[in-house]
Amino acid sequence: MKNSKYLSSIVVKINLLSLIAGAMMALLISRIMFTSARDKIDENISNSTLHNLALSSAEISTHLSDLSNFSYYLSSDLSVNHFLTTSPGSADYRSRAILAYDNIKSQLSTMPESSKYILKLLVSRPDGKSLVLGSSGGTFSDVRRYYNLPDSLDLFARNSNNLSPFLDTTFMASNSIAYETVTVLPFGSYIYRTGSSHSIGWYFIAVHSKLFADILNTACDTSTPIIFRIGESNYLLSGNSFTLIDSFACDNIPGDTAVPNRFRGSYDGSDVEVIGVFAPDSGFSIYQVLPKNSFSLLSFGSLEVIMTILAVFGLTSLLLIIILQGIIVKPVKRILLLIGRISGGDFSPDPSVEGNDELGTIGHGINQMSESIQSLISARITNEKQKRQLELMSLQYQINPHFLYNTLGCIKWMAMMQGINGITQMTDDLIYLYKSISRNKSSYVSLGDELLFLEKYVSLLQYRYGDSFQYSVTIDDPAVRDVQILKFTIQPIVENAIFHGLEGKKGAGVIHITAEKNGEDCVITVTDNGVGMSQDQIDELMNNKKETKLFSQSGLQNTNQRIKLEYGDRYGVSIESHINEYTRATLLLPFITASGEEVYV
Repeated sequence: MKNSKYLSSIVVKINLLSLIAGAMMALLISRIMFTSARDKIDENISNSTLHNLALSSAEISTHLSDLSNFSYYLSSDLSVNHFLTTSPGSADYRSRAILAYDNIKSQLSTMPESSKYILKLLVSRPDGKSLVLGSSGGTFSDVRRYYNLPDSLDLFARNSNNLSPFLDTTFMASNSIAYETVTVLPFGSYIYRTGSSHSIGWYFIAVHSKLFADILNTACDTSTPIIFRIGESNYLLSGNSFTLIDSFACDNIPGDTAVPNRFRGSYDGSDVEVIGVFAPDSGFSIYQVLPKNSFSLLSFGSLEVIMTILAVFGLTSLLLIIILQGIIVKPVKRILLLIGRISGGDFSPDPSVEGNDELGTIGHGINQMSESIQSLISARITNEKQKRQLELMSLQYQINPHFLYNTLGCIKWMAMMQGINGITQMTDDLIYLYKSISRNKSSYVSLGDELLFLEKYVSLLQYRYGDSFQYSVTIDDPAVRDVQILKFTIQPIVENAIFHGLEGKKGAGVIHITAEKNGEDCVITVTDNGVGMSQDQIDELMNNKKETKLFSQSGLQNTNQRIKLEYGDRYGVSIESHINEYTRATLLLPFITASGEEVYV
């Protein structure tokens, strides 16, 4: 039980939450640092690989451009053309062969870096007479042996902008009678007579694959596979040579990062990401498989960094707990003590719980509440005393209505005994009006009850005015008499008709009331044939705030406002009048039955 109460303490909760928040923050920052470092290293490796491959691609393209220009030279040089077209029996055949040979060597000297990788250069006539150059020796049998290779004609038919795949072939080694097998990039084409489409010979250039291997080994980190692609053929760089492989595939689909030229691929049965550079003008591309990310939580001293971060946040959490003790825990304890005193009946305020922060505001509110409770208790005692006095006064006031009813009853019976029927009728009407006003507490009455009230009211006025006006009601539908209306809504209209419409009229006056159901509404009209009103007088009457003394809460303007407030702006009172002809007041009300339901047609 004590342990449960201890764990439910806000102090313990704050301390635990501070420690947990510190540990989570430390782990989060460690994770962010780890992820950021890993991504940065990965990005640097990618960018470095891309840079190295781009440099290698540019250097290889330069060599291939030199070789392409040299091939064009062989096809168009006049001395080579003369060598191929001069008959061997001619006197100048030898001189032309030497001239062509010297010119070719001279041209090779203009590209020393590329020419040292040319193993074999053959310029051959159809009869087998050839010029042989290159770092590999050999005999003229190399000419015929290569010309008979199955791929030679295909090589000659290629466009000069398209590279041929690597070729494994044999040449007699320099200063040796033995043949060696080497991997070369072949160049070759037919040579045509100047100004003609007639083939007069062909040339073949065998470029050692070491040209590309040396460039890649120099510029790139070869710890991960490098693939040199020519057309659809993939060659794996292995030391100073290349091996044709079919275990690599890359469709140039972008990888997961924003690093350019990073693609998804597969190598040796595994999914990999590679960096690729392309030389479409030269007809090759280079890919290097990126290393698997070896950066882990236990590498590069990351464990020590994490432990340091955890220690820093642990100390920060302890400091936070100490600070919170002063900021939150102590004020909360003072507030709890104050609440305990209040619950024990001590409502005296404690200024020490007040302050400028939120807890101080709460303490100030509790002090105010304590003072308010004390004031309410005092007020309650005073109110109880006043209530007893009011109950005594109420008993006294209840005597007055009964006294008035009894007095009016005595007047009625005395008038009857003396045969004064007018006073008897007036007394009956006055008693009915007084009871209607004082006893009925509901805001609604039926239209029939309202008209009966009006009948008594008009009867009293007719004793004053005599036969100067006639009062009548026309309702064709008996159900209309049951419609519920606000109490005292018609009386101010009739009062206005008598006091303003008929009082100054010469001759007999008439007040006529009609009521009918119109769809969802009840339309009640009060018409008199009095002096009438102008539109300005109508506006003044509708805005008049003066009220009769008997019905001081039921003025015409008040009636209109009551209807609108009760039913909405669609309903209310409207007045139509012509001077010296008539005045008609129309009340538009919802047709509501005694059950409270609106009636629709």
